[in-house]
Order: sequence, then structure tokens, then C-alpha cells
Amino acid sequence: MDMYIDGTQVLMMMIIMAPFKFPEEKQETLASIMQKAKTRYLPAFEKILNDHREDFLVGNKFSWADIQLLEAILMMEERSASVLSDFPLLKSLELWRLKWCGSGRSQLDSTLFRRQLS
Repeated sequence: MDMYIDGTQVLMMMIIMAPFKFPEEKQETLASIMQKAKTRYLPAFEKILNDHREDFLVGNKFSWADIQLLEAILMMEERSASVLSDFPLLKSLELWRLKWCGSGRSQLDSTLFRRQLS
């Protein structure tokens, strides 16, 4: 599970740091990040879900790895709404966000969420 979390955190840090680039570098940096996401990170997570044959990255319940991946997906979708178009299993994983979070992250039922993580 740690390597899944580490992978998503590396991707998220690239996205987080992009706005701090010089203006002339920003668009190129964001394009590079999205290219890496589509050719390295997302295919790897799609393969994990395909090989695992479960709705989650680890085991058969929602874990911290899933939360991190969902956050990375949301960050990428802010840049490109179609980022998951070639990744049907990741797209279905993102539907869990809607189930757990309702229409927004602030709607999360923390009691149910804590029970599912334990």
C-alpha cells in the first residue's frame, strides 16, 4: 500500500508545485505533468485495479491508498476533465468519491468513513 501512496504523492507534488513556476514555464510544466500522468501513473493504477479484480487498490475496502489516488485524480481533472477517458477502472473508482462524498468533499459522513477504513 505504501508504494501506491508514494506514487500518488509524487504525482500530486508535481501538480502542487506547478503554479510556482515562472509564467513562461507554467503551461509547459503542466502539459508535461499531464503527459506523465497519462503515460506512467494512470496506466499503472489501471493495471493494479485490473489485476486485483476488486473495486479498491488494496484489499476489498476503501483505504488510504484509494483516498490519495482519488485526490490525485481530482487534481488532474481540474486541469483536464477528460484525463480518465482512457482509464475505465479509474473512472469507476472515481465514482466512489461521489458515493462517499456526495456532491462535494465537505459532505463526507466522517462516521461512516471511519468505519469503512477500520
